[in-house]
Amino acid sequence: MACAIWTGDPDRLLDGALADRCRTVLSADERARANRLVTPRNQREFILAHTIVRSALARTGGWDPVEIRFQVEPDGRPVVDPGWCPGRPLAFSISHTDGLVAVAVADAGRVGIDAEPRDRLATDPAGFAAAQFSPAEAVAVDRALALGGPGDAGRLAVQFWCLKEAFGKAVGRGLRLSPADTVFEVSQGHVRQFTLPLDGGDKPWRFSLFEPVSVAGRRHVVALATDGAVGPDVLGDGLALLEA
Repeated sequence: MACAIWTGDPDRLLDGALADRCRTVLSADERARANRLVTPRNQREFILAHTIVRSALARTGGWDPVEIRFQVEPDGRPVVDPGWCPGRPLAFSISHTDGLVAVAVADAGRVGIDAEPRDRLATDPAGFAAAQFSPAEAVAVDRALALGGPGDAGRLAVQFWCLKEAFGKAVGRGLRLSPADTVFEVSQGHVRQFTLPLDGGDKPWRFSLFEPVSVAGRRHVVALATDGAVGPDVLGDGLALLEA
């Protein structure tokens, strides 16, 4: 059982023909929601995220992407409507940030994904870590700052943040989970150890980090949390799903 991660650069939808093609995958409600968003950038992010999630679920489940139906759980998580696809409880998670959309689809368990630009916390990584993270993580960011400078320290701080957000999404708590409640040890882009709160359950959680590059060359950090899929993970171009 594996988890597939699909990414895309929203600025690719500056191509009007491609944007129109993506809209054909969305439901009427999703198209209306996209049209209500204030900025063109937010519209592109929404359209691409929902196109990729429909296309990725369709690829995994063998469905028509246009026909997929969703519902919202009490904790706010969108899920595939179990009444529409009984017996096939695929899990998915969506994240979008400046320059990147990321979608994860797992065929077992729970999944959470989060993405941020790699340089987002480079201005004051130590201050951010001291205010938001556990003491051990703050020490790790301080060490990265001393050894590698603001770039390395900021990258590590973003990795910690994305891992925490991915876990919060997977358990359905999101921002209600304090960043200090989860503690990670990261070395050379790999999660070596982690400590989770009690509501993480007794399942074998797995965490992964990726660094896709946008069309404009900007690097991002993507963190994945899953308690059911055992890998290997698949990382692919979300818009290539439209060609499948």
